[in-house]
Amino acid sequence: MSPRVFAILVALALLALSVGGGYKLLMAHSFMLNRWQKLLRFISGFVAGIALFMLVGAFFYLPSEAPAVETTDQKAPEARPDAPKELVKLVWHTSFEEALRIAKAEDKPLLVDCWASWCKPCKKLFSDILSAEELNGAMARFVLVKLDTMDEVNESFVEKYEVGDNLPWIGFFKADGTFLKEQALFGEDAAEPFASKSSFGAILNKIAPGEQDTEAAPGWLTDIKEGFRLSKEQDKPLLVDGWAVWCTSCLELKSKTFKDPKVVAILDEWIKVEIDMDAEENQWVWDEYGIRGLPWVVRFEPGETEKPTWMLAGFEPANTFAARLESDSVADESVAGWLASKGLFLTLLLVFLAGIAASLTPCAYPSYLLIFGFFSGGGDEKKSIWSGVLIAAIIVLGMAFSYSIAGVAAALGGGAVGRIMNNPYVMGAIALLFIGIGASSLGVLPQMEFTGIKQALHSKQKSNLIWAFIFGLVMGLVVAPCVGPILIGVLTYIAAAGDIGLGILMMSTFAAGMGVLFFAMAIFSQAIRTKVRMGRWNEFITVFFGIVFFAAALYYLKGVIPYEKFFSVFI
Repeated sequence: MSPRVFAILVALALLALSVGGGYKLLMAHSFMLNRWQKLLRFISGFVAGIALFMLVGAFFYLPSEAPAVETTDQKAPEARPDAPKELVKLVWHTSFEEALRIAKAEDKPLLVDCWASWCKPCKKLFSDILSAEELNGAMARFVLVKLDTMDEVNESFVEKYEVGDNLPWIGFFKADGTFLKEQALFGEDAAEPFASKSSFGAILNKIAPGEQDTEAAPGWLTDIKEGFRLSKEQDKPLLVDGWAVWCTSCLELKSKTFKDPKVVAILDEWIKVEIDMDAEENQWVWDEYGIRGLPWVVRFEPGETEKPTWMLAGFEPANTFAARLESDSVADESVAGWLASKGLFLTLLLVFLAGIAASLTPCAYPSYLLIFGFFSGGGDEKKSIWSGVLIAAIIVLGMAFSYSIAGVAAALGGGAVGRIMNNPYVMGAIALLFIGIGASSLGVLPQMEFTGIKQALHSKQKSNLIWAFIFGLVMGLVVAPCVGPILIGVLTYIAAAGDIGLGILMMSTFAAGMGVLFFAMAIFSQAIRTKVRMGRWNEFITVFFGIVFFAAALYYLKGVIPYEKFFSVFI
């Protein structure tokens, strides 16, 4: 029996025990229960929520098979069609002693990746970073080792270097076997280095520098500010090449594309700057232009220092790049560049449509189940469809407020939404909110009810409106990671404009687009309640979504509770 199947069976048994054992309490009208019965009802519902979370989590934390590790000829990532050079075939060893022997013979440092089948971040690190095409050249400068910490063969290594459960764990060794303890990356401390290929590539280059020529080519400057000045004085376009020695595509551009006779002839009429993005004096460029990876090749018009005309973020053959240089209107392929080419009215319309499109991304579907539960919660059968629409409007208002804050932060040079969402205190607060909503849905806490729009101004209803607003505020943050590419594009456009008012307007429009689906859900859920007047169906709806909210609360505690360790008991 596989670990996943075992976990699913345990979850189903726990679900049957909690729902079956507490069936009478769960399906009873809340007003008929005393405080102890309500407590038991809450416990039954919460245990059912744990079982539901385990049922879903088994598919994420317990793959049916452990990731395969090839001991000799690990297949290199498949090259892009336009890449001119075949990638180096990386070899991953599963024996540290054997790898150390090879490292001494070849005088190469070692990179050791410790992993476990239950460690989801380990698998993501291997697929997204360690196997990245851009880092292929830098990785080839190491003897690579991959050790399963659950294998008894590696027990001595795990104990000697105190790997423990601090996964993912990346260790570096000199060719003579000396452990570079200060360079080791593990657990939460590795979050930033593992966050992007560029940050990890900089570490690889620091430990094992490449042998490529780092001197600027003839005619190329190395100071971007000097390039801006000359571009303005001579009225010539400016080409900036942001590169690093660990970036394979950057080196291919330098050695192939930029040295092509046709490209060289065109660039003779340009101001050219190449900057080493790992150099200390160029670190400000990353934040100033929101660079997320290399290569970063951009064109600036004479006198322009903020908005590049276009950006190249990968390798491009000489003929294609020459055509790009000769064109006066090469479009920016990014979302931000596309928006920048439109007028305000059309831009707002596009942002609104982007909000609708973002609301349809599969990643966001689980969140909508929670919102549907919010609409369906409560025990008042006299709720009107219009009261549901009012709730939807308040939720969208809360989302607009949260996104507007992000827009203002972007306009001021921020953009820390992702870091905020990864904060354990924020995630803990979201979890507590969902537990409160779940308890309210089960009737353990006072119900969040509306009796109609006419009573919305009453003091009691005001508190419920505030509750809905808080729910929308949180949902705006919860759904944000699911709509990342579109949201980041809009925020990048706002950051480039630097206009706070525009940031608020655009993000409110984006939230309104996402809210279209919410209004439809509100009408649908309230229509069900108006058709189903009495009976157990109403109780089933509230209990079901109460359990869903409990499961969601557990999900958002993932930054606080190490679920990988919990699910490892099934392995």
